[in-house]
Amino acid sequence: GPIAGQSIPVDCLRLLTWNVHSCRSARLDPSLRLVAEVIEASGADIVALQEVDVACPRTAWVHQPEELGQIVGMSSHFCRLVDWEHFPSSPETEGMYGLAFLCHPDLHPRRIDCHDLPRLSSKSEPRGIFQIEVEWNGVPIVVMNAHLSVQRRERAYQLWAVRQRVKELQKDDSSFVLMGDFNTVGVATTTATRTTENRVLFGHQQPVVIGQSLHVRRWSAIPRSSW
Repeated sequence: GPIAGQSIPVDCLRLLTWNVHSCRSARLDPSLRLVAEVIEASGADIVALQEVDVACPRTAWVHQPEELGQIVGMSSHFCRLVDWEHFPSSPETEGMYGLAFLCHPDLHPRRIDCHDLPRLSSKSEPRGIFQIEVEWNGVPIVVMNAHLSVQRRERAYQLWAVRQRVKELQKDDSSFVLMGDFNTVGVATTTATRTTENRVLFGHQQPVVIGQSLHVRRWSAIPRSSW
């Protein structure tokens, strides 16, 4: 794919986060090829995806991360959040659903971790953090892909759990990026609410945070004192 043939810039990484909603259009038509085209056009080095399907009937039993990775020429990594067969409020009868990373071939994840986030009800859809560590220009970088609840009270508990993971990285003086679908940006969400939730996460030390439905951003090695 086009991305596989590109070299990684030495001065920045291009990051993409996207809730792909099972790679289906608003009319629930399959759109995996269109998703792949957007990823290719972005030229991203690391792609964090939320709501991807693996072996689900509604998306023709496709392993979406692997399929996308093959199309764009990137390695694929999947974190299962839901096994539909064992989920009590399941819209599906089989398959899995969760988070994924696509990485440039020159960025080999040295470590991969998947962490569940707290829920207030067994009927709540499981949410979590998918975390990888890559080496760029000789520097290890932790990249976190988070998907949080749409329910504000439940999301508050999840934000606290994310904060604990962030504090561990800050304690180790690690370079890291947090991105994903936080479900905190929208017409009904005020700036004050977003600011409060950011303070719950990070206190007064702000890392690079990327969170929208579709967001591309360049990340460079910014000194911590400038955050």
